[in-house]
Amino acid sequence: MDPWILLIIAGIAAAVVLPMRLSRVDPRRAQELALGGAVLIDVRSPAEYAAAHLPGALLLPLRQLSGKNLASLDRSQALIVYCTSGARSALAARSLRRAGYSKVFDLGSISRWPAAERHAELTAAPPQEAIDPTLH
Repeated sequence: MDPWILLIIAGIAAAVVLPMRLSRVDPRRAQELALGGAVLIDVRSPAEYAAAHLPGALLLPLRQLSGKNLASLDRSQALIVYCTSGARSALAARSLRRAGYSKVFDLGSISRWPAAERHAELTAAPPQEAIDPTLH
């Protein structure tokens, strides 16, 4: 393969991945923010949330992240988003910032939070969502 093509591909990959990494909040800082009242937002699916989630996290799946569903969030409140790998949380953080939320922190993967502090649902009941149920 032509070295120039490899260089171009590497440049594109860096342009996509680097901003995601630079916008991540350190797990310790995320915990401090959460203790200070920041809202934890899980942007994964309801099934992923039921399997394990952070204490007090609000379920707001990425696919349903829109103006109507964001109405319950205070624009001056600190928000911490997370997902499974960090890809969806990066997209969510960007969407929230574009929507006018200025205090958005991207934890990235839920695995960055101490495992002992993650919760699993104890019942088969669906998790409470911060979305309009008519949008399903």
